[in-house]
Amino acid sequence: MPPNKTRLKRIIACLLASVPLAMQSAESASLQYLPDGCTFAAISIHPYFPLRPSLRWVLRGEEDGNALQLVREVLPETRAFTLEIAGETRTIETTIVRETETGHGDFIEVSWNYYSQ
Repeated sequence: MPPNKTRLKRIIACLLASVPLAMQSAESASLQYLPDGCTFAAISIHPYFPLRPSLRWVLRGEEDGNALQLVREVLPETRAFTLEIAGETRTIETTIVRETETGHGDFIEVSWNYYSQ
């Protein structure tokens, strides 16, 4: 069942409100506005970006003739961040996603990313 227009507008507003968080460090992140009814959850049930513990994606490709692989794993742990949102201090629980990149059989990089729906 598709969401009604009011709910869809709220979802879009929540997404737009969270964009500045990606551009700042967690320690200095601050949002000036948060739409009414916008809440955060560590586990994402979104059909295009689910974040259930133990979910794993393996992406393979090629760059300049070299084989690349990126493995994304949703870890069972969560991490809380305390942020100032619209003048109020809030603690947001996030899911941890580990990305491991290899290329031509060699380790390239590992990163940990934090998401909240």
